[in-house]
Amino acid sequence: GEPAVLYGHSLGALTAAWCAASLPHLARAVILEDPPPPSFLVNPDATPYGKVFREFERVARNKVATIPQATAALQALGLPRDPASLRLSARMLLDLDPEVLPPLIQGHWLEGVDFPSVLRRIQCPVLLIQADVAAGGMLSDPEADAMRACLSDVTLARLPGVGHQAHWLATADLARHLLAFLESLE
Repeated sequence: GEPAVLYGHSLGALTAAWCAASLPHLARAVILEDPPPPSFLVNPDATPYGKVFREFERVARNKVATIPQATAALQALGLPRDPASLRLSARMLLDLDPEVLPPLIQGHWLEGVDFPSVLRRIQCPVLLIQADVAAGGMLSDPEADAMRACLSDVTLARLPGVGHQAHWLATADLARHLLAFLESLE
């Protein structure tokens, strides 16, 4: 019954934003960790992640693969992740329903969704965590600024030198931002 703080990373950040916009009475605050920008949503193949999502789908469809085999397939992509996080990603992909990936890969998984209008409907405070594009982050400065312009109460936390897996790569720094933001809530 009480409003909750929603936290989403990457594509999960889009889900958290959608929930906060759709159910404002249940959202006390929302934390968006390195969400993909609107340009990514319509054409993932124009980004470095197009190839990544195609490999994710291949791994997810191979239900007989072992975790080491799936980890090796992900490692071959050259993702800026350490071996432990690659193994975790491989494990999650082997549990994933591969049918969730084709709409994303084809760029039509959010057809009809105007993400800036979703952001404009969020009524609670938002912490926008921006990883560094040069280190593998998804959200450029202009894209982060465009998202901020849609939000009425937003705090931006930029993490220079930190890639897309900020929660894993810079846990202490991210926790500092999270704790300060959470303590600021009324």
